[in-house]
Amino acid sequence: SLPTQAIWDIEKQETWDAYWKLTETHIREFGGGSPRMFHTIGMAERVFGKSDRENLQSKLYVYRKTQQKLREYYPDAPLLVGSWDFIGWNWVDEDVQKLIKEFDPEYSILLDYTADKDDKLTYHDWDVYKKFPWIFGIFHSLVKNSDIHEDYNILIPRLKEIVDDKRCIGLVTWSEISHSDTYLLEYLAGNSWQPKMLELGSATDHLCKKRYPAELSEEMEDIWDSFLKISQTLHWGLGGVLFGEPQFRILTSGSFINLTTQQIEKLETDYKRVSSGLKYSSEVLSGLSLLVNNNYDNNFIKRDALDMARTIASRALFASLAQGAINMEEWRLQEADAADIRQLAKLSQGLLNCLSDLLSMSDDFSMYASLQRLYDAKQIEGMPAMVNPHAELTLKANAENNYCRSHHYELVEHVYRPELEVYWDWVLKRIKSGDRSEWKRPQEFTEQKKIIQDRFYDTPLKEMAPPEVRSADKLTEIINELEELVGQF
Repeated sequence: SLPTQAIWDIEKQETWDAYWKLTETHIREFGGGSPRMFHTIGMAERVFGKSDRENLQSKLYVYRKTQQKLREYYPDAPLLVGSWDFIGWNWVDEDVQKLIKEFDPEYSILLDYTADKDDKLTYHDWDVYKKFPWIFGIFHSLVKNSDIHEDYNILIPRLKEIVDDKRCIGLVTWSEISHSDTYLLEYLAGNSWQPKMLELGSATDHLCKKRYPAELSEEMEDIWDSFLKISQTLHWGLGGVLFGEPQFRILTSGSFINLTTQQIEKLETDYKRVSSGLKYSSEVLSGLSLLVNNNYDNNFIKRDALDMARTIASRALFASLAQGAINMEEWRLQEADAADIRQLAKLSQGLLNCLSDLLSMSDDFSMYASLQRLYDAKQIEGMPAMVNPHAELTLKANAENNYCRSHHYELVEHVYRPELEVYWDWVLKRIKSGDRSEWKRPQEFTEQKKIIQDRFYDTPLKEMAPPEVRSADKLTEIINELEELVGQF
């Protein structure tokens, strides 16, 4: 049979029968005995067989068999078809078009949750626009992308286009991380049912008037207008460097050390994009500094200030490392001075320290605080909370793994900072030695990463928890420091 890569064997009928039995159990126990909709993504994120044709035929077989089984028992139930697999894994647009034609439009809906992809107009490429029932999905984020982002210059024209498509029956966001981007969530809420605030001007005006006190809304609107020029420098897509957030994977990612000609070109492109936004940082951060100092007790102001500031810190950190890598290659070719690299090393470490300080100002970014909430959970019908003894280790692993690394205080302070120190220590020692061979990731990075990782897992979260001192003065001080650091670009 085909290698199924831990997926059930599609060639055996008993597998299909067993899977349907699980489905029936779910319907009976959780669906009230009457399902309203079924959902499938086929055999996503995998490639099967020895050729593209064999892969396609295997996947088509699963879609056909799924429909056959479903229609045997529920001929009128809608089938929601997820689009994720179609953007890769050897699908081509023509094959997706052919597959769509196999679904009955009376009882099928395409959930195109990749409709905001930076380099592809999926709903046109797959020929569903105005022809097949579908839902426009804003994918927005992988779990690692926890700051404020999305290029509305890409999104808005697409949303304007689908307003007139009667076959488009919904607008959703389908990101891997759900509560990180306040602006996107408010934008979605304001436009999902009646898309009348698609332009950023009207969307931001609406957000500020309902979110902040009347005397602050106009001031916050000005800050948001400037900030969005920074946040929009990151948009979901798989072609560039920035979306992978390599600044938090400094010892495992080759982005800033395997400096081929192609990699330098990618870094230069992303650096130019990010730096074009960072020039608005001063007006954002100076405005936030004043607002926070005078309105620290307003939770919306405080939350949004932290989100904006950490977004700027993360972008600036990336920019400093990207420019550092570009300069490293120029130094290798005897076209740049080592002093510039040392300055960028110091700047990047300062920016990461500042990000750590920002995250320390809220329990929202602390793993220890999250763990404590489990222990502090209220009783349910007299039963006290029981926390699995492995919960802390699991929480650490869920955050520290390469896929999920993001804005966690304990990781920034106790993993990212020592990793960045290892990176720059190795780079600067090599520059001092005069070694101008090609830049390649050394084995030492793997060894040092393991040491840092082991120390992180061996240290209780309680010992790594953020400091408890939080105040308007402290947050204002951190934001002012960030403004000074970003001003060095």
